[in-house]
Amino acid sequence: MLEVEDYKFFMRGELSRDYWRIYSTLANLMMRAARAIVIIDDIELKIYVETPYFGHGKRLLGREVINKLILIPDGLDKRCCTAQRSPNLKALR
Repeated sequence: MLEVEDYKFFMRGELSRDYWRIYSTLANLMMRAARAIVIIDDIELKIYVETPYFGHGKRLLGREVINKLILIPDGLDKRCCTAQRSPNLKALR
C-alpha cells in the first residue's frame, strides 16, 4: 500500500476499476490498484501497488512481497534488511 502522493507515479499502469480490491474492515475499503515491478537486492518481483480510493494511505509492504523475501527486522533502529539463504544450510521446517 502506498500513500496517495506516492501512488500518482504508478497511475499510468492503473488497472480498470473491475480489478480494484475491496477489503472488509470496520467499513468496506476500496483500493485503487496498479501494476508495478519492484527490485529488492537482485530480486525482481511483479507486484500490484494499492492506495485507498478515499483517504491518504500508508507505506506498507504486503504479504505477497514479504513471502518472497528473507527479512531481518531491527526494531531498535526501525530498519529491515534482506538476507540470502546459505547454500550450505538446509531450511528448518
